[in-house]
Amino acid sequence: MTTKVNTLSQPLVDAQIPFKIHIVKDHDLKERLCLEVERLGLSAVIMGSRGFGAARRTSKGRLGSVSDYCVHHCICPVVVVRYPNEEETRKKKDYRRRYGAVAGTRRGT
Repeated sequence: MTTKVNTLSQPLVDAQIPFKIHIVKDHDLKERLCLEVERLGLSAVIMGSRGFGAARRTSKGRLGSVSDYCVHHCICPVVVVRYPNEEETRKKKDYRRRYGAVAGTRRGT
């Protein structure tokens, strides 16, 4: 686990952003995370979401159940980083190969 923590925290180290990593285990992770955020007095939470929760079945682009709960119940701002799934990544690559990447256009051109 140490290697994974080091890999995930490296961008913060490179940017000289102070941080602390807390590993939380509980049968009700959603509620426990929000309680830990309050107990630690955190000013912000950054968490990942793969969208594997119940919300994924109802609508594309929705958060997973844990991140959705934290966004609505934590006492501080929650930033959710979405991980692309393999199918989305493949479709984007296919589209770019066919049509080229379009970064935007300038005004007046």
